[in-house]
Amino acid sequence: MVEQHLRNSMSKIKKVLYDIETFPNILTTWDLFPKNMIPIQNILKERSLICAAWKVHGETKVHSICVRPDDVYNDQEVVETLYKVLSDADEIIGHYSDRFDLPMLRTRALKYGLGPLPPVAQTDTYKMARKYFKFNSNKLDYIAGFLGVGRKTKTGYELWQKCALGDKVSLKKMVAYNKNDVRILGNVYETLVSYAPAKLNTNLITDKIVCPSCGSNDVQKRGISYTRAGKKQRYHCQSCGHWSHGPIKMVKDVLR
Repeated sequence: MVEQHLRNSMSKIKKVLYDIETFPNILTTWDLFPKNMIPIQNILKERSLICAAWKVHGETKVHSICVRPDDVYNDQEVVETLYKVLSDADEIIGHYSDRFDLPMLRTRALKYGLGPLPPVAQTDTYKMARKYFKFNSNKLDYIAGFLGVGRKTKTGYELWQKCALGDKVSLKKMVAYNKNDVRILGNVYETLVSYAPAKLNTNLITDKIVCPSCGSNDVQKRGISYTRAGKKQRYHCQSCGHWSHGPIKMVKDVLR
């Protein structure tokens, strides 16, 4: 199993899968179909985080943190906690995270005076799906269902409304919804990742030849790749299916 290889081979490389849930802006309007853009002066409550969930790739436990029922629009603890989790990672993984989760988190972190995140590798499974595949939809729920690796928890806008009122049961349901998203994100990531170039090379933490994607040492030599400059040994991982190659042998070295 890939999960077992991850536990054995990637103890020094930490990949974190994460997801956030947010409140919408609360604003005033005189019309359900305004002719012009609603001005920013109409914002009564800024959008903020309700909860965050994360999981270390290769582990089963999903962690989470949520706002307090008596102060639901104070997301400082949620922001600071997730910010620290992502800061301690070597790679962070989300779905549509480059366009939503990460910018949203940065914006809230800026509000609370937190500095920039340290440089970490970022993987967005939404971008992975768009670049390497042709799904009818690139939404997480659709991809997970298509692959048979889970589905999102069914819910409706009413849940967000009740969370805004500080309803404890609804906040617990939101956390469960959030955590399930992280679980299926992990399943989707694990299924798709072997088709994309590895963001981190696990060969950097071992003297053995291992798969740069999943860390498994169950790799087989599978032919040679040729380039204009030279040639390189090709490897195929028997655990996750990822293809990789060894260092290039330059033409001048081959001809000696």
